[in-house]
Amino acid sequence: MPRYLRENLTKAGRLCRMLTGFVLFWFLACLHIQPVLAESVGERAWASTIGVALGGVDPVAYFTNRQVLSGSRKHRLIWRNKTWLFVNEGNKRAFQKAPQAYAPVLGGCDVYRLAQGVYTKGLPAIYALYNGRLLLFHARANRYLFLSAPEYFLKEALRQEATNCGEG
Repeated sequence: MPRYLRENLTKAGRLCRMLTGFVLFWFLACLHIQPVLAESVGERAWASTIGVALGGVDPVAYFTNRQVLSGSRKHRLIWRNKTWLFVNEGNKRAFQKAPQAYAPVLGGCDVYRLAQGVYTKGLPAIYALYNGRLLLFHARANRYLFLSAPEYFLKEALRQEATNCGEG
């Protein structure tokens, strides 16, 4: 092999190894940093919503506004030993009249996972309104899987005991 070709291949090999090392370094650094940031943010968010149902989200807004809206501490009430927050006084009154109609099914457990016998807390941002009831899920994939056969998964979830998830 000619000398100039051998030198160029050696330089290209070194450059390739250097770039691979650089990419690998940043990939591993991001894997390490991201969970630490997520945990600290999650801990702060959790500390501010301990004892607050649905993480402070208005349960009535799922039905009236078809979106996740944070409630206000000005409009709150206690139901089943949890503080429920509402966007306005009207939503609070609607909940007072029929809390079972607005509270999440199965105490806020992920319905898909509960159907499999696993107690997993649902997240307020990942939800479905099915047959006029609020269902929570822990992951978007669980929501999609549930919607593939909702009757089956809901029936299976109802057979499980949801007491471990708590209300909201």
